[in-house]
Amino acid sequence: MVFVKRPGSVEHLLECTVCRAHHTLPRRHYEDVIRNHLAAVHRLECPRAGYVSADPVRWQPDGTAVCEIHCPNHSRAPRRWDAELPAAEARQVLRELIEKVLGPESR
Repeated sequence: MVFVKRPGSVEHLLECTVCRAHHTLPRRHYEDVIRNHLAAVHRLECPRAGYVSADPVRWQPDGTAVCEIHCPNHSRAPRRWDAELPAAEARQVLRELIEKVLGPESR
């Protein structure tokens, strides 16, 4: 299981005063948040949703996150495809997660 999916994990990471002050997470956990988000979005497109997973994030120079999504039981080819999340949307995903933990008044 990915650490950021565990109950209380994001709260634990935000105990770091720098992370809390800057409304961010350590890079490796930020990548897990983005990877989980992309897998969840693409899981909706697959009839065998429980099998969708995403490889580690590849960051583009402009900050866009790219993950290879795969589903071994996908009924149509391709069973692997790239999913992109523009930099602004990736920051928004992280911001929403942190606000969910800290509350919207934490901005």
